[in-house]
Amino acid sequence: MPSAYITRMIVIVMIVMPSMLLADIYRWTDDDGIVSYSQTAPTDRPSETVETPPPPPLDDNAVREIRQLIQSQRDSSESRQQQREQQQQALQQRQQRDENCQIARENRQLFLDNPNRRFMDSDGNFQRFSEEQRQQRLDELQQQIDTICQP
Repeated sequence: MPSAYITRMIVIVMIVMPSMLLADIYRWTDDDGIVSYSQTAPTDRPSETVETPPPPPLDDNAVREIRQLIQSQRDSSESRQQQREQQQQALQQRQQRDENCQIARENRQLFLDNPNRRFMDSDGNFQRFSEEQRQQRLDELQQQIDTICQP
């Protein structure tokens, strides 16, 4: 089971980490006079253990400032994410509008290119448009284009 494996790894890390953090630091000088530091003492020369001081305590103002910075970063990140989502949505809407505009223009052009076009009425019979009906249909198609293709 992966969850049992992950749990075991977390427990092992929690056990090992404190000992790594509390490891001694050794200081020694080599033959050329260069001072070196390491977590393991050299075997061929004397070394001294370096005492590391504890970190200074944080005052309440520092903690408050850190929390405010973290919150402002979260807010900023959320704001940027919302802005990216809005931009993506606007782009998709613009692409859909452009596609619908192109379809409306093509439909009008097809109607113009075929003046003797027939249509099926509600009874299932095919009829031709009268000139008045044709002009009315062209006006409707142009209104669709004007509505859909607005910038």
